[in-house]
Amino acid sequence: MNSVSFEEKNRMKLMSHLKKYSAVLFLAVCGLNVQADNSPVVMGWVEKVAIPEYNLTLKAKVDSGADNSSLHAVAIHRFTKNDQAWVQFRTQGGVAIQRPVTRIAYIKTKVNGTQAREVVEMPICLAGRLTTVPVNLVDRGHFSYPMLIGRSAMEGTFLINPHQQFLTKPECGSKNSKAS
Repeated sequence: MNSVSFEEKNRMKLMSHLKKYSAVLFLAVCGLNVQADNSPVVMGWVEKVAIPEYNLTLKAKVDSGADNSSLHAVAIHRFTKNDQAWVQFRTQGGVAIQRPVTRIAYIKTKVNGTQAREVVEMPICLAGRLTTVPVNLVDRGHFSYPMLIGRSAMEGTFLINPHQQFLTKPECGSKNSKAS
């Protein structure tokens, strides 16, 4: 009988994945950020993120344990514009932002149970790539970083090196962003 056990198939599959990403991970651990065109970008656990539309650069925690992304927001005010729900808020450095609300997310918190949060689509520059990320709005003033990048923003595009910070630059075009 020439059958391979379920455990052996899983072990072989794991080894294949390990071989595939071992070179990228090795270079990341050595502090190099060399990529093939179709390879995931290796980021540190903290990176700078630009929001070019508002000429803003923020430090962001890159968190594979979080499903979704969050952005620091205070003075959150909902209003209606063209029969659509919008939100106005201030973020890091007092920058005023207005965006349409795409949905309301119900986030489980450790202290307050479930919290309703507005979610907006935010075009951000992360690791040299301009992408639109859904972010929920919350006062992150008590956290070290005004933005949290969750798994849904990274899926299939990025790998995290938990031993490094600031491996990438938040540059996606000709606009220079001011640091905050």
